[in-house]
Amino acid sequence: MSSLEDDLLFAKNHSYVVQMEQMVVQSMYKYMNPLFLLCGSIGNLMSIFIMRKMSIHVWSSCIYLTALAMVDLIILYIDCGNNWYKQLTKVDVSVMIMTSSDAMCRVYLFFYNFIFHFSSWLVVAITGECLISIRHPVFKYKSCTREHARAVILLIAVLLIGINIHYFWTHGIVTMRGNHGQVCIYVNEFSDIFRDQIWQYLDILIKDIIPVLVVCLLVIIMTMFLNISNSHTKSMEPVLKKYYMDIEAFKELRQVVIVIAVIFMLCTLPRVGVAVFRHCVTTYGVMPYTQSLSAKLMLADAVCKILSYANHSLKLFVYIFFCRRISHWTKKSTKVFLSQSCSMNKAHRTDSYYQQKVAEKPSSAPSQSFIESNSVQMMDPRIHINHHREPHRKPRVFTQTQV
Repeated sequence: MSSLEDDLLFAKNHSYVVQMEQMVVQSMYKYMNPLFLLCGSIGNLMSIFIMRKMSIHVWSSCIYLTALAMVDLIILYIDCGNNWYKQLTKVDVSVMIMTSSDAMCRVYLFFYNFIFHFSSWLVVAITGECLISIRHPVFKYKSCTREHARAVILLIAVLLIGINIHYFWTHGIVTMRGNHGQVCIYVNEFSDIFRDQIWQYLDILIKDIIPVLVVCLLVIIMTMFLNISNSHTKSMEPVLKKYYMDIEAFKELRQVVIVIAVIFMLCTLPRVGVAVFRHCVTTYGVMPYTQSLSAKLMLADAVCKILSYANHSLKLFVYIFFCRRISHWTKKSTKVFLSQSCSMNKAHRTDSYYQQKVAEKPSSAPSQSFIESNSVQMMDPRIHINHHREPHRKPRVFTQTQV
């Protein structure tokens, strides 16, 4: 009897822990996602404006960072915003879009996976460009131009489109049994091996594992050559200035890129660990997949998503902290925006005040004070003319006969 009571008590505590973990996940999405959306919207838009302005001085680095800010903004809206809206209204916007038509099912899945892959490989590209600028500063002017950066971004986009294009024929809308709605899933008549094995490994390799390994290797090489490069850059400054590049901004952005690469690794490695652990549990049966384990994996996924949202939304603070030029432009832009907003509000309040005063005046009989003020202000036009013509009169001349 005591063992039965212990089992019931354990089951009750176990269900309570599972409910608590689910409530923690919901609270994280509900209260933290709007902060990331607000900071990410303002920060990424300001980053796009600043990097486009700064690309004249630092060339290709700002082109990569501009593209990265655009991609981060899209990811925040389609993933972070969707999770927040789902917690508020219990409506999944992504599911609504995918089930609207067969074409939207394929296009949305293709774009969703493509944009996440593109974000990771943009970090790889800018880290490689930073390594070239550290190891060979003069060679940067030949290989790290704005045209070269656009070509690299286009090459990455074309390769990732080729990898993700299978969504246009492997997925579609399927009606559930009993007419219980429609779902956008993998179509059954195609290969199950590709769905269960090939694409799962390929997706995590392209999205997380290969970019993290490449960025980690590049960061290690950069730290090895960083001290040598600083002394070499000082000796090469007269040569570098001939190319009309801002040397100080170039050095500051180099630090920014290294910090962004490190943050990318720290935010991506937990996601890789959770994905590998889940795959081992579901595929190879390393441990039983219970309800408690499912809740813990859900909590781990939520933490990984929060880290990812922080990586996509808080890059402007990294720019401001490590780059004085960006900090100066950000403060200046903020002051201009606030001053314009205050002047517009003041003008709006003034217009509202005068409109209210005009509306308060009676339309038929004007007040006595208004009449008196008008009578004081209005003068006889003849007096006004004579007053002005008086100095111009000719003096009268008397002749002797008149006298």
